[in-house]
Amino acid sequence: MWQQLNNTMSKTTQRIDEIIKLFGIGEYNERLLELHLESLVLQAKVEQCELQLEQLKNNMNNKNIKKDCMFQYATQHKILVDTNLITREEADKLMADNIEDLKSKWDELDSPQMAIWINCESNTSYNEIAVNIDFRDCILKSGHFYRVEKKLLF
Repeated sequence: MWQQLNNTMSKTTQRIDEIIKLFGIGEYNERLLELHLESLVLQAKVEQCELQLEQLKNNMNNKNIKKDCMFQYATQHKILVDTNLITREEADKLMADNIEDLKSKWDELDSPQMAIWINCESNTSYNEIAVNIDFRDCILKSGHFYRVEKKLLF
């Protein structure tokens, strides 16, 4: 970008010199042209700085996005979704996108399970489970999932 700016400045300077020679423009107008050139150069520098600032902001935002979650959705017969590390927002979106399918497969034959794992350090460190909808210990009633707690009775 800076090389392109330098080339443009050089060509503009040459053009100003040509205009001065052709038309015999006096010192006053010559100074106006020089000031105009300087303003163009400054404008280009400002635009370049704004672009660099925007890139830095994007880089900082990307660094602040924490990819420490994983999402899994499977039935007894098939793994439907199994991600590597993703953000919590991405995991929640995957859950929302797949929840109706989970409801449609809610039977003993499929025995579906959907989970969001959090605070994971790598693609194989299933650290803590935040959401776990499992056919073995949940029920589906009126479109909502409920966990059935198993207590020792005797």
